[in-house]
Amino acid sequence: MKAVYLYRRRPTKRECGFTLLELIIATAILVVLSTMAVPFARLTITREKERTLRKDLWEMRDAIDHFKDLTDRAEFRPKRTAKAIHLISKRW
Repeated sequence: MKAVYLYRRRPTKRECGFTLLELIIATAILVVLSTMAVPFARLTITREKERTLRKDLWEMRDAIDHFKDLTDRAEFRPKRTAKAIHLISKRW
């Protein structure tokens, strides 16, 4: 009858570490996950830029509307310098 030992034997030098196959599989899994994450990250960055652009456009529209309201009520009159008059007459 064989004796049963309750302690673990110390692994030999050959049994320590990972095998080449395990490292290749782990690397392949990481590559697959990273290739899935890159397009998602790009999409997120694009959406954030679009959101910022949309917000900036609304602010510009509000500023233009506010300027138009002030000029219609004659509360804001741009300075009429000689250079500005010359540029305005050049357009017409």
